[in-house]
Amino acid sequence: MTRASLRPYLRLIPLFGHLSRDELGAVADKLVSRRLTGGQTLDLRGSYANVLCIVTKGRVKAEACLSDKHILRSELAAGQWAGEALVIGRSRATRTCLTAHSRSAEVLLLWQRDLRTTPVSRRLATSARFSSVSSVLENVLGTLTRKTTEGLRLLSSKVIKYPVGAGMSLSLVLFTSFLLFTQPGRILRADWKCLRTVQQAYLSQERQARQLSDVLHLMPDHPFGMVAFGNLAAGSGDFDGAMLRYAEVASENGAGANNLGLMLLRQDDPALALQALQLSARIEPDVAVTHQNLGIVYQQLGQQREAVRAFKEALRIDPDLAIARYHLGMHYLSQGNLVEAGAAFERVLEQDATCAAAYTGLGLVHAEIGDLQGATRALQRATHLEPDSVTAQFYLGWTLSRIGDEAGAETALAQVLALHPPGDLVERVDIMLGGGANDTPEEAPMDDGP
Repeated sequence: MTRASLRPYLRLIPLFGHLSRDELGAVADKLVSRRLTGGQTLDLRGSYANVLCIVTKGRVKAEACLSDKHILRSELAAGQWAGEALVIGRSRATRTCLTAHSRSAEVLLLWQRDLRTTPVSRRLATSARFSSVSSVLENVLGTLTRKTTEGLRLLSSKVIKYPVGAGMSLSLVLFTSFLLFTQPGRILRADWKCLRTVQQAYLSQERQARQLSDVLHLMPDHPFGMVAFGNLAAGSGDFDGAMLRYAEVASENGAGANNLGLMLLRQDDPALALQALQLSARIEPDVAVTHQNLGIVYQQLGQQREAVRAFKEALRIDPDLAIARYHLGMHYLSQGNLVEAGAAFERVLEQDATCAAAYTGLGLVHAEIGDLQGATRALQRATHLEPDSVTAQFYLGWTLSRIGDEAGAETALAQVLALHPPGDLVERVDIMLGGGANDTPEEAPMDDGP
């Protein structure tokens, strides 16, 4: 399709309706055409999951899994579209599946990362409506705007003298006074500003900081504002500032306590991190990632039974939590339960085929059962995905030496030395390179996880 023939499809979408001809052309250049036969599925993950899909022929079923575990489903016919909220960054998709529901279907795809390279991305982002804001707040502000407009019309036409007009105007004044002068009104406005800022992913850190300062000006102890401010500080490398923000609300906000625990864990203080994460779990017991983080801390403290219990609880709440499943697999591996360990690593790779640590764990399972060829394949995949992994490189060198590929083993072990491993591992590698015994692989520290 030519550039001129692509523009009409963009005109169908309100998001692009205000663009000039040249701007539409710039966006049209980024459209990618795909053809699907009956029942065929196009599975988009990672950066490709945030996609705008325009159907040009047939019927397509679209399903997008958002980062907050919500799922958006729609069935589209020719001329219809889905995903405009994802393409401008209002929501984040982790996976998008497009399935043909007719004998053949054709779609045009526009990825978020491609749109960002066009000169119109900022204009689109600032002009679009915030689709992820809670419906209650959105309805309140929409009602306020509508009532204000109606009130001004009534005043200008002198309809205020009628009872209905007077009642409407009085309601408008009372509602505005509620928003401006009462504590619940200030809370509502602070919630709105905070949600709005969090959704504006395209803003600079300075602009986000100013808007969050407005939130805390309205409510100095606003918990979500404090957590958002802490996240902003952590993102810019100010970990001490982030900890102060989290600590201020940790006693009453689960996210604040969880993030404080992660900061303490980063500073190698697992005992205090455990207290913060236990507090987070008490405040919000149904948040899977909190139990996952608890399991990691328990592991660092050597409390394996509590760690397993925490990981299982995280997976009970959210069965798709790959990091928790990986750590559970590592526990099974350490206990010699190879069946459960292999199943855990396979499930992680079903969810994320780019998880190098899971391939390393799977390689160790194959090595333990004597399948050195399978172990080599898994470890080669791990080193391809993560060349700087000391663990994967070491075990790859070990398996290659066991199957007689000395050249490949030397290359992998030389890469281990180039990554500056711990001293005891250096000694082990030197022995292996010198032709010494290599009967056991249990010499390298395991990765912390994906």
